Amino acid sequence: MKLTPESLDAFKRACTENEDIAEIMRTHALNWLEAPVADIGAGRGDIALRAFPTLECVLIDRLDFAQFPIATPHRRLRRDVFEATVGDLGHPRTLLMSHVLQYLDDDEDALRALLARVNAAKLLVASNINVGVLGRLIRWSTPVFPDTNPEVDVPLIDERYDCVRTWQFTTSIHAGGRTELASRALHLLDVQTTRENIDLASHFLADEGLERSLTFNQEVRAYERR
Repeated sequence: MKLTPESLDAFKRACTENEDIAEIMRTHALNWLEAPVADIGAGRGDIALRAFPTLECVLIDRLDFAQFPIATPHRRLRRDVFEATVGDLGHPRTLLMSHVLQYLDDDEDALRALLARVNAAKLLVASNINVGVLGRLIRWSTPVFPDTNPEVDVPLIDERYDCVRTWQFTTSIHAGGRTELASRALHLLDVQTTRENIDLASHFLADEGLERSLTFNQEVRAYERR
């Protein structure tokens, strides 16, 4: 994984996706989910802070985001989620996974084992819908960047859960110019932001007629255990 707390914070400041996701969860899922909650790959913890600041929640991430504020009932856990015990995660009744499946899908057996071990009653999953320009970006990037790891639609591989509700929305990344926008696009691909890579992404954006913003579709899915 090539993310750092600094690069993630810069991306989130240029994109309103976390605010949008949190508003969907606060408005539509707050009375549906069950506490405690474990936020897998929580990053800054701002989705949980906005969506359910009064609920008990464990914010787990492999990176150190301690400098970012969290709600009083929330606590951080810096650990690989595959190495965490159910107790570490606070015996959650709900798992939140927002834009993290691209980092968890390398080992489906491990992901399946995690879901079985935690045995949460409900899941909330946020991911990109890779159509339009984002789909073209991903298809373009695959032969260009051998180490690209874009977020693709990963079907939930645990058959014990049923999807009971979806919410779709559109978000945009904003930048001061094409070079900065190219850097943000590389974040979506989980590709190092070297000068060479930024130049390559800039050429793609120029061909698409994009300079200061990139708009794409996302989805939040709610699952219940059978």
